[in-house]
Amino acid sequence: PSGSSFIRGLELSDLPSVKELCKGIYNGMDTVPFMLPAWLASKHDHTFGLIVDGRLVGIRCLKVIDGGRTVWSHSMRIHPEMQRKGYASILRDEIDKYISSSLLSVVRLRSCTTTDNDASIKLSRRAGAIPHIAFKNIILEPPFTHLLPYTKMESFLKCVSPQELESMINALPNEERDKLVPRGLIPVDWTIFDAKYIGGVLKTFPDVKIYAGLDRNGNLVSFSTLIKVVAHRGEAVSMAVFARGDDVHLSMHLF
Repeated sequence: PSGSSFIRGLELSDLPSVKELCKGIYNGMDTVPFMLPAWLASKHDHTFGLIVDGRLVGIRCLKVIDGGRTVWSHSMRIHPEMQRKGYASILRDEIDKYISSSLLSVVRLRSCTTTDNDASIKLSRRAGAIPHIAFKNIILEPPFTHLLPYTKMESFLKCVSPQELESMINALPNEERDKLVPRGLIPVDWTIFDAKYIGGVLKTFPDVKIYAGLDRNGNLVSFSTLIKVVAHRGEAVSMAVFARGDDVHLSMHLF
């Protein structure tokens, strides 16, 4: 990289620069500018910008979850005109140092990306990241009528708290638990939580809704997590569905 550069925390006054940086990413549909005010207002979030010659050319965001044990790294962005110049590596390396020196309770660093984002995957691999799970996330837009459970199964779909879900998961035999929650990881929107600390989801997403799909004996066979998100077209719902391979339970959540 050339030019004078430094990294600092982002502020609300940086929003116009963030919009300028992101306008050419994901065909102008990037959600980062919409989410930035909420991240800046949250004590669990840390947002950083890479400044080169007075210009914002990159951002990276962190979220502390799992009771302070996990840092979730997300929303790494480099201005399209400044990509392939080593700036992503600078953001990765310098902020990783910040995590090690300043977030002392953290024992793990996690992130996720889309499976076709080769640049992001290569950057993570160079940092020593090990891939764990692949999952699908669903963005649902109004009027949300398809979120209603299928009428014949309504009595088997129950809204539960994160603590209730944790108890239900822990009550499963190990083999069944591994099928339902691969590697003990639960994605909520783009954030992956450790199932052992699922109760901490409320601290990150206080408005999360969790629906448990139960069989006739009251055993957990599927569940879904829903949160409201701000998307390019306005308010939407981000939904992840977990099931032990039975499509009927998926339809119960997605009808």
